[in-house]
Amino acid sequence: MHKRILIAYDGSQASRYALDECLMFNPRDSEIHIVAVIHDLAVYTLAGEYVPALAFDQDAKSAEKDLEAAQWYLAAHSLPARTHAVTGEPVEVIARLVKELGIDLLIVGHKREQSFAARWWKGSTGIGLMDKVHCSILIARGEAADKANK
Repeated sequence: MHKRILIAYDGSQASRYALDECLMFNPRDSEIHIVAVIHDLAVYTLAGEYVPALAFDQDAKSAEKDLEAAQWYLAAHSLPARTHAVTGEPVEVIARLVKELGIDLLIVGHKREQSFAARWWKGSTGIGLMDKVHCSILIARGEAADKANK
């Protein structure tokens, strides 16, 4: 049984599948954490010009709302969870949080909306995490079940 679970959450359908995967474990005795990553300030530069802090603040508020929604969703299933809004590059900050919290299961959502070539060229947060964390990783892929039910 996993004692400490971390769910990477960004409000997308894929990350909602990650919440559902967590529920399937029925982790009543587990410590559950949910993380939302707000991209590093470097992302908010455009052609060498700094985009006002307004854009960063808006993303931070959106992440907080997403975390609150995820926390309420799990609470509705009698699973309390702690939330973490962190700033930085997703792979690095999630890997750091996994280590700091002693996580033994990381759950991430995965969407397959892009072609294989686009995913390969862009890279993958999930693939990057596999090299950085020393715990089990569950990749939630709910879209296959959705398509089968249609």
